[in-house]
Amino acid sequence: MKKNNLLILFFSALYFTCIAQNGVTLLTQKVQPGQSLTFRYTPPDNLFSATDKIQCLAYTHGTYMDDAAFAIDRHSKPVEVILTKKGSYYEGTIQTDTFTCMVSLTFSAGELKWKLADFKPVLVSGKMDHNLDSGYLLPLFTKEGKECRFANYFMGRYLTEYYGNRFGFVNREKAIQYLSKELELYTDALYYVEVYLVQNMGRHEDGPGKTIISREIEKLYAGGLHSAKELRLMANLSSANGLIQQYHYFDSLSNLKAKDSQDPIDLLNAAVNNFFEDSLLDKKDSILNAYNRQWHQSGIGFDEKLELQSPAYMKDMFLASLAFSHQSDSFRKFALKFGFANSFLVLNSNYSWYVTMMMDSLMVDKEGRLVAREIAQPLLMSYAKMLSIPSDANAFSNLIGKEYATKDEAASEVATAAAALADICSQTYVAEGQDSIAWIYARQARMYLQMQNRQFVKDPLINTHYCILAEKYLSPAACREQIAQIVSSGEWQPEVLDILKRVWVKEKGSESGYDEYVLSLRAQSVKEAQKTLMATQLNYAMPSFTLRDINGNTVDSKDLKGKTIVLDFWATWCGPCKASFPGMQNAVTSYKNDPNVQFLFVDTWEGTHGETITNDEKQKAAAEFVKSHNYDFHVVLDNESKVVADFKVTGIPTKFIIDKNGNVRYKVVGYEANEGKLLDEITAMIESVK
Repeated sequence: MKKNNLLILFFSALYFTCIAQNGVTLLTQKVQPGQSLTFRYTPPDNLFSATDKIQCLAYTHGTYMDDAAFAIDRHSKPVEVILTKKGSYYEGTIQTDTFTCMVSLTFSAGELKWKLADFKPVLVSGKMDHNLDSGYLLPLFTKEGKECRFANYFMGRYLTEYYGNRFGFVNREKAIQYLSKELELYTDALYYVEVYLVQNMGRHEDGPGKTIISREIEKLYAGGLHSAKELRLMANLSSANGLIQQYHYFDSLSNLKAKDSQDPIDLLNAAVNNFFEDSLLDKKDSILNAYNRQWHQSGIGFDEKLELQSPAYMKDMFLASLAFSHQSDSFRKFALKFGFANSFLVLNSNYSWYVTMMMDSLMVDKEGRLVAREIAQPLLMSYAKMLSIPSDANAFSNLIGKEYATKDEAASEVATAAAALADICSQTYVAEGQDSIAWIYARQARMYLQMQNRQFVKDPLINTHYCILAEKYLSPAACREQIAQIVSSGEWQPEVLDILKRVWVKEKGSESGYDEYVLSLRAQSVKEAQKTLMATQLNYAMPSFTLRDINGNTVDSKDLKGKTIVLDFWATWCGPCKASFPGMQNAVTSYKNDPNVQFLFVDTWEGTHGETITNDEKQKAAAEFVKSHNYDFHVVLDNESKVVADFKVTGIPTKFIIDKNGNVRYKVVGYEANEGKLLDEITAMIESVK
């Protein structure tokens, strides 16, 4: 925690110890699992006002072993905290349970609203104190006064993922410190720490994470690699350090060693491998049944379960394999056998995504569409019932994992799933020519999208399907108003503008004024994007660079001063990079007549998957790719991966927006496949720094 080291303050008159973390003071010495934890919170003067009603969002993080925890991959439960104001500070008490290892606190005021920027939630309304992106994280202790096993693991995990802490911030430096401390306190912790350690170290990046991994590799070598588990870990660590051949070597040894092992973990991992390798459906079913028994009866601990796939995940993957291979009859058989409609009432947006992907994959023929609808409709009815009685305390009683979320979070997850399932039902009827029924479901899908209280969760495809049917069933004026809302939100696809143009002509009698109208709608979206992006603005000098483009011309950064520059780091093997390119082409086209805006697509990290590739081959690969897709991109070649390192890029695609003074103002990691939203966001960033 930056400037938040734990301070031990002794108040001899009061005879108790307070542990302070910036604005939080823990009024209990070394709280143990199952005990109550009382804290004092002093709000920072520069964030909250005297009239703000401050609330505490608290979670207990622990070794919860129930199926739901592993099915939804959450091991933290919300805890209701009543804050009592006492002068300039507040006090609250949390009751921990015997599984609790760590408690996280976040303080807020006002109505919290979020939007998605740079692939992370950004707060655009309300106030929140999460301790300068370090979180208020309070470890629990053993009877011996030692920080609990998994306490530092959960703190590192909390700071690793934008969605892991639910509040859209990461702190990789602090995360590595916590994970390193877990390794110091518990020398066998590497088996579960390794995943999050690797995530925090970043690709192609030297630093403390890589140093720790190198150290642990040396320890494994020194101790000898005797078990399949040790070999498996060595393979993973080698991969993290970019040692591809070493990874394959130890991975193969691990698989060989596991064949003769009777260790429960090796047996379960072998079952996973057999499951994916065996093509016979009945054998897969028997493997799943055996796996489920072993998972629950083998006596494996929490840390060992973290290394494995849960039975719920295995069922999910099994059904997905049937759906993606269009085996609709087998899918129906096993979906009914597994109680699909009940088992997928799961509080996890990833599961919702899997369900809708399965349904979508089945819809290649009439039989598949019937199966998709047969599965989707009862699920949708269950979700709809939950959402129709939000004030009922038992509304989400059938939702698996409900205890791991607040009521608002549960409602948002359910609305996300309901929107997707309603859209699936709508599309099955469209395919059968029953547009009137499809329109009923399309309106439901749109309604559920709007019910989400996480404003950053949208779906441009559902909006597009809605607009296609709205053109048939709404008046031109009403349809135009509906599409205008969608375009203004930025959640649209190019097809939506074609529909808008047609209804405009029907309503107005000509195309006159249409172009200006669309620009005004997009201006609203750009303005909203600028508000969100303000929270992510940067201001530091751009590293200088000199590169050659695919035509052999030299591009020097000093010659670009006075221009707004968009740098897009990519590679020909990078799927997300390529997924964003249609939208990036729209942006390039939009600014093609503006000499003060320069787009550069920096091809980098070619040949980083173990193969050897020459600079000429890199140039040829990049040139052939942009030519084959008719992209009007100015591609420059970072053949030695120097520029990508200078810009401290840890993953691609990554985009930088640089102002005319040569200062980096925005850094966008990841991709946005929604062409409309991407164009509006790139436009918003460029216009805000021009």
